[in-house]
Amino acid sequence: MKYLILKSVIVFFLFLFIPMQAMTNSPTQIAVIPFTVNAEKNYAYLQNGITETLIFHLSKEGESKIIDSEAVNEVMKDMKGPLTDTKAAQIGQELKADYIVYGSVTVFGDQVNVHGKAFDVKKLHPPVRLSREMSSIDGIIPEIKVFAGEIEKAIVSATSHTNQPQDELEIQAEKKSDSSSEIIVHRESQVQGMTGFWRSEPVETLIHSLGVGDIDNDGKKEILILSPHTIDLYRIQQSKLVKEEKIYSDDGHYFISIDIADINGNGFPEIFVTSLNALQNTVSSFVLEYKQGVYIRTMKDLSWYFKVIEGKQLMGQNQRTGGSDIFSGAIVRMAWKNNRYEPAEPIMPEHSANLLGFAYGRFLNTSESVAVVTTKGGSLQIIDSSGNRFWSGSESYATLPFYFILPREEPSVENRQYYPARIKINPTDGSKEIIVARNPKSIGGALLNFFSSNDQSQIEALYWDGIGFTSKWETRKISGTITDFIIDDVDQDGKNELVVSLILETGNILRQPKSVLFLYNLDGIKE
Repeated sequence: MKYLILKSVIVFFLFLFIPMQAMTNSPTQIAVIPFTVNAEKNYAYLQNGITETLIFHLSKEGESKIIDSEAVNEVMKDMKGPLTDTKAAQIGQELKADYIVYGSVTVFGDQVNVHGKAFDVKKLHPPVRLSREMSSIDGIIPEIKVFAGEIEKAIVSATSHTNQPQDELEIQAEKKSDSSSEIIVHRESQVQGMTGFWRSEPVETLIHSLGVGDIDNDGKKEILILSPHTIDLYRIQQSKLVKEEKIYSDDGHYFISIDIADINGNGFPEIFVTSLNALQNTVSSFVLEYKQGVYIRTMKDLSWYFKVIEGKQLMGQNQRTGGSDIFSGAIVRMAWKNNRYEPAEPIMPEHSANLLGFAYGRFLNTSESVAVVTTKGGSLQIIDSSGNRFWSGSESYATLPFYFILPREEPSVENRQYYPARIKINPTDGSKEIIVARNPKSIGGALLNFFSSNDQSQIEALYWDGIGFTSKWETRKISGTITDFIIDDVDQDGKNELVVSLILETGNILRQPKSVLFLYNLDGIKE
């Protein structure tokens, strides 16, 4: 009897000290902000339909509660300008919401873009995103239903995570704090080259090109991965490569290269995509730009190769239809004029180079800017503005496994011309070293000849010693084919990193293709 009384007293006191939140979990408070609709016609009914669909599917008695629409409208009535993540978070805090949901619909001709986002206001968990392109508004509501289902799963997962014992959460928070800023995972290397590097998990696509920049002007840099027909937006979070959304896709074109810069001066960088038609015999490039939550194609069917030099200068090279050479067009500096990109200044005469394998600047300690270019055979040359060859090398560097189909010289033989890989002047180094990629097969026939599990590729830095180029440093050799690299401050710590894309497998009917990213700490170079 005494034992039972003692047990009851203990249970009673435990009950007094257990927070009510642990006894009964309060419903998750969700604020649904009406989607912004950008269109020439009045689609108020569509906006209401999206809101009602989200409220219906997210309302779960005892689990989640939708904050009253009038309260949402009251908080938003004084808000000016487009809705951003920062503004959405502020609205959520004023409404004392746990989760906030918002998005936009853009109807542009026969193109319909739907973007949505849901995130917990405290930003302790990854957001849920919706990004779809369709040809009719009829498909919007079904996509919203799927979006609501994904949000519900995220809330359930977050709630179960929150209900873990407090000591376990503190341990996890401590681990997260220790690793969240460490994008570059440092490892000791036994070879001369980089001492700090990070490798992503494999991405199931063929990475053709990379772009890094703050394209939505939110103060954070995004990584754009260009595949043959798709552009995906990624971020690095807690040392992991995380896909956030697909911003563009087109099966009717073959994407080659991507560059980012604000050339039109409106404060939002443009995304320049060098692209071919489906037959790979015509250049059909285009430009994307972030506008009010969506990525709009502002220019299309352009016969220009594009390349951004030193982060702010746009270079172009026209590809003549039916031309006999992808190296034949003159290279020009381009400017924003008359609401389009126009040639402004000649840089290199015709038959000098292909723009994709081109770097330009003052790296010879002279007052004149010169170009470093990749020849058809994969070697390097220095060319002055008059087209004179100042220097020619003999070593072969990287040619990409992407090609342009020229008019046939023999009836039964396809006439391919392969594109050169990116060359870049390293802005980190005072002596302006040249960064190049070196693949084991720099020129070749069939596409599959570029790829082998035994391939060993690397990035190399060259400097001008007065006579020729000499190797200054190089990365350790890695298995696969390098397709692109970028030098940028990806983690925004004030120091540039070297970001490299590498194709591991081309894929087949039974297996998906595989590519990875490497990030190298440029401060970890051993001289």
